[in-house]
Amino acid sequence: RVATTTAQVDEITANKVKDEHSIVDFKNREAQIEEEVKLAEALRDAKLRAFEADKDSMRSLGALQSAFLDGDLVRLELSSDGNAEKKGLIADTRILITDRRALTEQKKKQIEGQEAQYL
Repeated sequence: RVATTTAQVDEITANKVKDEHSIVDFKNREAQIEEEVKLAEALRDAKLRAFEADKDSMRSLGALQSAFLDGDLVRLELSSDGNAEKKGLIADTRILITDRRALTEQKKKQIEGQEAQYL
């Protein structure tokens, strides 16, 4: 009877050691997962900041281009004074500006779409 009890105590002790190892392994894995989550969040935040910067720079570039190009066109129109060739160039330039704005908007939407993937 004593041998059976001793064997049971030994088995319980062995199981306790296994459980303690499992708990330590679990806590280590939990800490590792926590670090991976922090890293993933930091990467996501960095990408979001980059997208925001791209979006802001595209807005600024578009506004700057529009201001300069529109101002230049107004000056050209005022100086063309009936010159058909200049008026044709001005019309072509307006088309190019419109196309450029469309491309800028397309790029902006593309950036916003990529940004949405990370939110």
